[in-house]
Amino acid sequence: MSVEGKFKVTTSTPMGEMEMILSITANGDDYSGTIDSGDTVASLRDIEVDGNSFTCSFTSDTQVGELDIDMKGNVEGDKFTGEFITPFMPLDLEGERIKS
Repeated sequence: MSVEGKFKVTTSTPMGEMEMILSITANGDDYSGTIDSGDTVASLRDIEVDGNSFTCSFTSDTQVGELDIDMKGNVEGDKFTGEFITPFMPLDLEGERIKS
């Protein structure tokens, strides 16, 4: 199964657990997407896909200001695993595909 789709993703931060919706859409060989924290929606940029793996970046409004965050992820079936790479520390991600 491809990286395209919607995923319910969680991570543990120093401020507690955070839940987000990650959406990735294929447009031919190009990809677009968003990550929705419930408070803000950020557009994904520089999305690179290699099989079931992808990398991208986004800018997020946080309690400490705007942060540029890199993300890498892997999709195996309906399971999502990955990592946010923040200026402070990496944060593990896990989640599942949202089925319509």
